[in-house]
Amino acid sequence: MILHIQVVPSPTKRGTVGGNRGTLPWEMEGKSQRLENVTIYHVGAVEGFQFSYVDEGGKICTTDTWGRVHPDPLRKTEIKFGPSEFVKKINGAQRGGEGWLSKFEIVTTHKTYGPFGSDNGAPHFSYTVPEDETVVGFFANTDNIFVTSIGVYTI
Repeated sequence: MILHIQVVPSPTKRGTVGGNRGTLPWEMEGKSQRLENVTIYHVGAVEGFQFSYVDEGGKICTTDTWGRVHPDPLRKTEIKFGPSEFVKKINGAQRGGEGWLSKFEIVTTHKTYGPFGSDNGAPHFSYTVPEDETVVGFFANTDNIFVTSIGVYTI
C-alpha cells in the first residue's frame, strides 16, 4: 500500500514596504493557502486593513482589523477575489520617510484595485510577486491610527 502525504507549503514573508513609524506589528496565524478577500479603511491614508484567507485545513480565517476602523462606511472598501484571481503586485506611497501609507493599491491577474488614500506621499513603492508565486496573506505595522507599512506572504 502506497501512502500519499500532501505537504502544505509554508508561506514566505516578502516586503515590508512603507514607513517604519508603526510600533504595533500584525501577523496572520496559520498557513494560508489562498487569499479570499481584503477590507481597507481609508481616507487620505490607509487607516485599517483586514483580510480573510483559506488555511491549510480548508477553513476560512479572518484577521482582526489592523489599524483603525473608519466610522464612515464610504471610507470602507471590500475586495472579494474571484476563484482564478491572484494578487501579483502591491503599489503605494508613504507620507514622509517614516510615515504611514498615504496610497495603496492591489494589482491582480484580473484588475487593479485602488488607489486607496491619496497620492500626495513620497516615496512611492512597488512590490511585484515572483512569477511562480502568489500572495496568500499580509503582515503590517500600525500606529494608533494608520497602517504604516505592509508586506505579503507568498507561496
